[in-house]
Amino acid sequence: DLTRICLTLDGLPLAIELCAPMIKIFPPDVIADRIEKSLDVIPSGPRDLPARQQTLQDVIQWSFDLLQEHEKRLFVRLAVFNGGGTLQAVEAICGHGISGKMENILSDLVNKNLVIARKGQDGDIHFSLLETIRQYGRDKLRVLEEAEEIADRHTQYYMKLAKQAAVELRGPDQISWTDRLLAIQDNIRAALDRLIESGEVETALRFSCDLYEFWLRHSDIEEGRRWLEQVMKLPGAQEYQELYTNTLINLAWLLWLQYKKESKPLVEQALELARAHTSQSNTAKALATLGMISINQGNITQAQDYLEESSQIYHAIQEEWGYARSCMGLAVIQKVQNQYEAASALYSKAYHLYKKMGDIHFQCVVLRLIGDLELKCNNLTGGTDAYRESLMIARAVKSNLQVANNLWGLARVAKLQGNHTRAVQLFLASKKVFEDIGAWWSGDDPELEEVLTTAQVALGEPEFLSVREQGHHMTMEMAIELALGNAGDI
Repeated sequence: DLTRICLTLDGLPLAIELCAPMIKIFPPDVIADRIEKSLDVIPSGPRDLPARQQTLQDVIQWSFDLLQEHEKRLFVRLAVFNGGGTLQAVEAICGHGISGKMENILSDLVNKNLVIARKGQDGDIHFSLLETIRQYGRDKLRVLEEAEEIADRHTQYYMKLAKQAAVELRGPDQISWTDRLLAIQDNIRAALDRLIESGEVETALRFSCDLYEFWLRHSDIEEGRRWLEQVMKLPGAQEYQELYTNTLINLAWLLWLQYKKESKPLVEQALELARAHTSQSNTAKALATLGMISINQGNITQAQDYLEESSQIYHAIQEEWGYARSCMGLAVIQKVQNQYEAASALYSKAYHLYKKMGDIHFQCVVLRLIGDLELKCNNLTGGTDAYRESLMIARAVKSNLQVANNLWGLARVAKLQGNHTRAVQLFLASKKVFEDIGAWWSGDDPELEEVLTTAQVALGEPEFLSVREQGHHMTMEMAIELALGNAGDI
């Protein structure tokens, strides 16, 4: 809570000094909550200080009063950003009616210590206000006639980016687009939250559907699920049939990744709606999703029917990405039925389709499934190679879900090789990643318990306890290095 206080106050010495007397009255968590809502709760300083230093607001007001009019206008508008914006974003959202070059005005505000310029995760420069200053700017912006227009520009700008990202994330530039979305995540959240609060149902549905690819690929399963659930509950959401159906399918898949039983009824409802309004794309997507869920539930015949129909529709409408997904599902069925050559051929087809599209994330998924198939065929070398290649891609595309899946696969390899230390470490590290993203499946508990029990006997109690402790505390990056053979047993 003390850290929260300092972060909210941006580490400013004066702000912390003014806030310090509150600790005699309130516990730290209460202070943190209060100042996050408003800086007005911070008491005044000693009376012998100059007037401009009596309160934090006085300090900021004094600095603001020294600005030129065009600087004041931009400063206030910048408060619309959450976590700042790039030069391009600032120009698009805040630049109207302001004369002069935007980069020069921003540079002046940076030199006057009112704006921070920092390099974002996307490698671009982002301009932001300190949170203490942003609260002041937000109060100024709220009372302006243009406040609604600025907020609309902000929402529209990030909606446009999300729409483009939904396409780019399936192509060769997906890594840079993932970094770009990570850098603007706070702005995206603010824009979607505003649409939900204002009841803009169709726009909120469309925005969330565009963001789904990012949530899925970046393993933001829990966050994506929460947003989709909020959007679907908006009054009148079902009136926008195609968007609503797509949202249902997306939500069902995220729920399935968390092994929630309500995933199947949702996608069954989506399939019924898709057939009713003759949406071929949504019908195929619902069928493919139902097929994958049915495999997990052991309904192989039903799963095959779903996936074959899905692949036929995707092929007919020439939607290659979906067709590759259906092939991937059909390959899993062939593996379950011990038809290994047929499974391998289907995996190969899916892999080459994804490679043609430049979708390295789903190349990673197929490679991991190929690793599973190789292990099923007792080819430990082939399995290891596939898992490691997939793991390297998973790290590059920042998919913690696929990292966890591949760590689990390589832990199985270690188990089959009789390397108890490595198996325990990788299994436990994998489970931790699954749990962190909300995707742990209790059905894997028996396998894990078997590995731990076997290792306990093989290693002896003292060594086993040490290895288990190491596995529990291993970071994801440490586990990746161990799995790739770049580190010895830790």
